[in-house]
Amino acid sequence: MRLKSKNTLQAKTRRRRAFSCDLSQRISSLESEKCRCEKELAEYRAIIHNAGEAFFRMDASLKIVEVNPAFVALSQREASVLLGRHPWQFFDELTRRYLTRHRRKLIRKDQRHFRAGIVRPDETVVPVMVHGSTLRDGDGAIIGHFVLLTDLTEHLSAMEMAFAVQEALLPKSHPAIPGLDLAVRFVPSHGVSGDYYDYFTARGDKSRLHILVGDVTGHGLEAGLLMATARGLLRMRANSPGTLLDIVSDVNSAIHNDFSEHARFISLFYCILDTCEWTLSWVRAGHDSPILRRDASGTLERLGGKGIPLGIDPDYVFEMRTTSIHPGDLLFLFTDGLREAETRTAAGTRRFGWKGIEGVLKDVGSSSPATIIRTMCQSMRKFTHYKPLADDVTVLALTRLQGDGSCQGDSVRVEC
Repeated sequence: MRLKSKNTLQAKTRRRRAFSCDLSQRISSLESEKCRCEKELAEYRAIIHNAGEAFFRMDASLKIVEVNPAFVALSQREASVLLGRHPWQFFDELTRRYLTRHRRKLIRKDQRHFRAGIVRPDETVVPVMVHGSTLRDGDGAIIGHFVLLTDLTEHLSAMEMAFAVQEALLPKSHPAIPGLDLAVRFVPSHGVSGDYYDYFTARGDKSRLHILVGDVTGHGLEAGLLMATARGLLRMRANSPGTLLDIVSDVNSAIHNDFSEHARFISLFYCILDTCEWTLSWVRAGHDSPILRRDASGTLERLGGKGIPLGIDPDYVFEMRTTSIHPGDLLFLFTDGLREAETRTAAGTRRFGWKGIEGVLKDVGSSSPATIIRTMCQSMRKFTHYKPLADDVTVLALTRLQGDGSCQGDSVRVEC
């Protein structure tokens, strides 16, 4: 009996020791985890404190509970003024309207990105890009929100300057060629456009009109820079001896040499209208085929041809084609922003497409280029329910007048 009691006592002692050891290990593990978390928190606070991006954190009730010096500098308010306040109080009126209109959609997302304006005490508005993230606990409950703000002041200033330069590079008036009526509209969707159009007569050859429409991949400053470079190269090469194929081939090689590392390319339709012979010669470098409407029959012809965008293959052999232009014939050129304009319906997304473009060209009959472009833009905007365009849109129309009348066209760069 005494032996049994002794064994029982020893077993209990072993269990206590095991429990004590396990508890000690758990406490050590928790302490280690606590130290790790505190270290990570300290590192996180150091990163946030020293970050160049403005930052603030909100609790679940959307009140600011933490800010970094960059946000203090951006808002030009002391941290004590910012803490405990709702960021709504520092946004401009446009941002407040946006947040009110899209509140439910924004709440449903854990990641949010939108343009906003921060109003400083002197009432100046700082344009910012807001990057917001929802913070949740282990059970998925919202415990706060994390917000980074990017100051867009310098970026927008550079974009405005680039847009002004781009506008200055576009043709200002028509070449004085009798028998032509020309109109164009250029609608950038994001400030600096990747679209490109030009028309000019080469030095010493006033009877041949060079007409170009192109589209650089992407948007923004880099696309605008490539567009300006391409314009300079094309104009310079066109004023040197050589055929249309020589011009396109040489510029293709030059663009490849300068921009291939940046994966930037240009789709281009380049044509030359000979107003003595009334022939149209063209090279299509990966661009949407323009449409030629024959006045006599009303038929629509897509001006195709083998070709890839400029800058992909420096040794690519392009194809040139030629056709005759008769009195009343209309040449309609455009960038893919027109064809790819979208609308959303219950059945899904639809595009304006070739059907929309050719439908307008059939309906307008023998109207002037300016009227055709106006009608085309109105039809496209109505199709998209007048929502902001996702891509740049350029449209150019050219008609050979009946007889030898003077050009009556008007070159306009206004929104559709």
